[in-house]
Amino acid sequence: MADSDNLTGQTPADTYTKLVQVNEDNILMDGVGAEFSPIMKQGAVVTGSLNVKGPILRNGIEIGSSTDSFWSQDGDGDLLRQSGNVSVGTGNSNNPSAKLEVSSDSTTEDFFIIKQETTSGGSTTHEEMFKVTQDGVVGLRKNTSEPTIEEGGMYYNSTTKEFYLAEED
Repeated sequence: MADSDNLTGQTPADTYTKLVQVNEDNILMDGVGAEFSPIMKQGAVVTGSLNVKGPILRNGIEIGSSTDSFWSQDGDGDLLRQSGNVSVGTGNSNNPSAKLEVSSDSTTEDFFIIKQETTSGGSTTHEEMFKVTQDGVVGLRKNTSEPTIEEGGMYYNSTTKEFYLAEED
């Protein structure tokens, strides 16, 4: 009877620390009432919705903070990618189905803009390469001379005020 007060060779207090319960405030607790945080192993998947209250950290750094080297947020609330590419639908090369949907409720600003950033002599400029205005008008970069032509491409020459379509040689 000496072992009748333990479970699997351990005391109940030690065994209950390996149990999980959720209290009335939806906080994870072990079997003896101590709060704990789960540790997710690599490749863990969350299905359904995920509601995060508080910051999201990557390697201990808050995503979107001033010390996050990937994403930041400007004074207008825009989320900015600091370096590298942002891809849509490239995770499964065998079935690359993806959709990029851009929506805006602005009636005074251009709807979709692609810009090229150039830094020269210590100053940075952003030249519009392609845009869709709030009225649905597509605008191309204003070239002053013929750019490198790509088959099937189109460009606008602002000097001659003409559009050009590139065809196969």
